[in-house]
Amino acid sequence: MTKTLAKNIFKHDLEELARHARFDVKQLGAADANFATNWALVKDWSEESRYEPHTRIEAEQMIKAVQEPNHGVMQCIRQYW
Repeated sequence: MTKTLAKNIFKHDLEELARHARFDVKQLGAADANFATNWALVKDWSEESRYEPHTRIEAEQMIKAVQEPNHGVMQCIRQYW
């Protein structure tokens, strides 16, 4: 593994990680509007954002977007990656 590749994948930039994994978020989102909505909620999360104040509703939306059994981000990753 090159130093540049390691630097790019050992961080919490979900869009960049998806690119490196060849996980075509745009194509999946076009095929599944619910996934696209969930990805839009999750993609901007970062290690810095976890220290920012969030409402309970925002936290619940994030958890649902990740865990939703049929259209959630984690389910999609498990299915295609």
